[in-house]
Amino acid sequence: MFKRLIRSHAVRRRVSWAIAAVLILPLVIFFHVTGQGTREGPGGVAGKIFGKTVPWERFQEQYQWSRTQVERQIGKLPDEWEPLLYDLAWERLIQLEEARRRRLRVDDAELAMFIRQIPAFQEEGRFLPERYHRYLSATSLSPQTFEQLLRSDLLLEKLTNAVTEAVTVSDEEVRAAYADQHAQLRATLILFEPAAYAARAAADLTEDEVRAAYQASLEELLSPEQIVIQYVGRSRDEMMAQAQVQVNEEELERPAQNGREQPEGADTATTPQDDVEGSLRQELVNERIRKRLAAFRLDLEEDVEAGRSLEEIAAARSLSLRSAGPLPVGSRGGAEAPDPQVLEATEYLPEGQLTEVIQTDSGVYLARVTRRIPPRLPPFDEARETVQEQRLQERARAAANTHAEALAASLSARRTAGLRFEEAALALGPLPVRPVTFTRTGPIEPIGTFPSVNEAAFATPLGELTAVLETPHGFVILRPEERLPADEAQFAATQDALRQATLTQKQSLHLEEWRGDLRNRAKLQSFLDLPS
Repeated sequence: MFKRLIRSHAVRRRVSWAIAAVLILPLVIFFHVTGQGTREGPGGVAGKIFGKTVPWERFQEQYQWSRTQVERQIGKLPDEWEPLLYDLAWERLIQLEEARRRRLRVDDAELAMFIRQIPAFQEEGRFLPERYHRYLSATSLSPQTFEQLLRSDLLLEKLTNAVTEAVTVSDEEVRAAYADQHAQLRATLILFEPAAYAARAAADLTEDEVRAAYQASLEELLSPEQIVIQYVGRSRDEMMAQAQVQVNEEELERPAQNGREQPEGADTATTPQDDVEGSLRQELVNERIRKRLAAFRLDLEEDVEAGRSLEEIAAARSLSLRSAGPLPVGSRGGAEAPDPQVLEATEYLPEGQLTEVIQTDSGVYLARVTRRIPPRLPPFDEARETVQEQRLQERARAAANTHAEALAASLSARRTAGLRFEEAALALGPLPVRPVTFTRTGPIEPIGTFPSVNEAAFATPLGELTAVLETPHGFVILRPEERLPADEAQFAATQDALRQATLTQKQSLHLEEWRGDLRNRAKLQSFLDLPS
């Protein structure tokens, strides 16, 4: 009977469905439930963009790459920067998805050319594979991961160019920008300088007030921790002098010939050939020094990985072991101080520990802290003069501010009563007024350049008073008197630079708006704050 049932087509179909229900559907349900159970947060899913899940490993890859790039520019980051780095990683992921949607791509040839042009992987203009692999070994990145991250960088650059290339600047916008930047405002300035109130502030200052100010300033009076450091390295200038970098005539010959060739009808008033060759020679020397510094950095990184001491590295590389300090932790300058980035790298370093290799605009260095000097609080008698002077300045500044606010209120009341400004000012006695003329972005004598003051003055109607405005020189009130148009005679000389500046500003604003819109469309859901 079973054989007869199997011969029936209808029966076979019903049996097939039964088998599917018994065997296949449970598997579907199993995988469905398993998929729903994917953990949100560390080790699972980092979040969602455009409705797609982002695996934790992919997010971490972009996060670590963002951190590496930022720290390469500004040094080690404090923990407070963590949210910013998360945002940078999400921005990269969102924009990479947008690039995929636009079908942008970076082919292998573009990537290979970019890698070959990285100075750290070159010597005398030639790409050295061994340097490339040494770098990967130092960063613990596989070639596939590193190349994929570089490909992402190039892809993001293509996306940015695609977004900004449609932005243009019209002649009318350039002229409007010129008119806005170079228009002038003639105004009356009332300046309340703290120095004018210093004598009265000193007369009223008591000993008890100075002691109270000392107690309130203990944190400020505490001298910072200081460090003594030792470091080795080579600056660009030192390398140029020691290496005696030369450029032979053959290297200059072809570019020089190109410089002598003039297209038909070209302007004959060109740069003299000696100047062209001198400039080219300097460019070639700078490029050679830059590559040698990159190679020197890799050498120092090898020494650090090998566990050599600073003395051993100095001896092996024929470097001078230099010392600096005591220097306040957090300081970034001084006549005898090393490069600010060296100081930054040693700021929180334990005694005896080496920094990572530090590459700056001026050179390549390696450092360690030899001694840390703890903070110190000076006693009252030692700090009395400093505290008293600080309290006098505070009192004088407060008195200047009080007078400025009172005068502004009095002027406003008298103007409301129907008096002209001149009459109201005369009724209040001699005022520290002076005429000034300035542009929207230029300095105002005698207070200097403070954009917020210029902005407030240009935003105030003619004949009216600004609020009391604070500057390091004191407190000011401005009364705009007349708006003067920009001098059109100077427009031709500045229009090219102004056009580029206006274009850059428009592109930046457009890019910022586009990024905000893209983030909104991505509907980012981040699971980073969930417990692991």
